[in-house]
Amino acid sequence: MPAPRPAYLDEPGDPWVLVTCSTDSQGDQRLAEVAAEALADEPVRVLLTLGGADDAGLAGRLPANVRLERFVPHGHVLPECTAVVCHGGMGIVNRAVHAGVPLVVTPFGRDQPEIARRVQQAGVGVVLPPRRLTAERLRQAVASAVELGPRARAVARGSDAGAAPGRFADAAVGVLRHVERLEA
Repeated sequence: MPAPRPAYLDEPGDPWVLVTCSTDSQGDQRLAEVAAEALADEPVRVLLTLGGADDAGLAGRLPANVRLERFVPHGHVLPECTAVVCHGGMGIVNRAVHAGVPLVVTPFGRDQPEIARRVQQAGVGVVLPPRRLTAERLRQAVASAVELGPRARAVARGSDAGAAPGRFADAAVGVLRHVERLEA
């Protein structure tokens, strides 16, 4: 059974920024800590999902505009977001791109630097390397990402992930028809 949509997402207020850490603990809790500081006085509500990250650095000192959760289904929150701040995991990047939400990617390792490069190359987000991660730089990166909103939405319209199965089926039928003509 799918998780219910959290009621707080429907409350009126500033737009949401999703700040999400990897579900696989990889030391990216620093991203959460810096984001809480960076966005504390900005006209946004921050949904901070920790996944596998440690919350010790955040306990008891979150700004009023930051909501801390272990996990929220991205399908519930992305339609409400003006930006996503993340580690550059394939899952969140894919979902944000298909939802038309611009990204700030701070890649911590694995395939994340390459994913971050592609986000920037596609014009749907900005990259902030972990070694340059400060509250001021993250605040600026979020502002830059928000400006990419029209491009992110255009890319999402062009990607139309929901239409992929239909395009595959059409291509398969075309191949079968071509084979039938060759055999005739």
